[in-house]
Amino acid sequence: MRELIKLQSLNMWADENGVYSPNEDGTPNFEDAKLYSDINPEWFQNLSSEDKEQISIIIKNKNNKD
Repeated sequence: MRELIKLQSLNMWADENGVYSPNEDGTPNFEDAKLYSDINPEWFQNLSSEDKEQISIIIKNKNNKD
């Protein structure tokens, strides 16, 4: 089951696979996915502390499943 969270600081969605821009109605656009490995490290610096913590938990959970 997908663990999807809203990153309030950047108005994006995230799950164990990557991040998604929102559609016009605010729902995640799964057609516009960015994998974590493809994201510039500076992008993570723009996250709020709370969003960084949530991303860390998601990535850690994914690594524990692999």
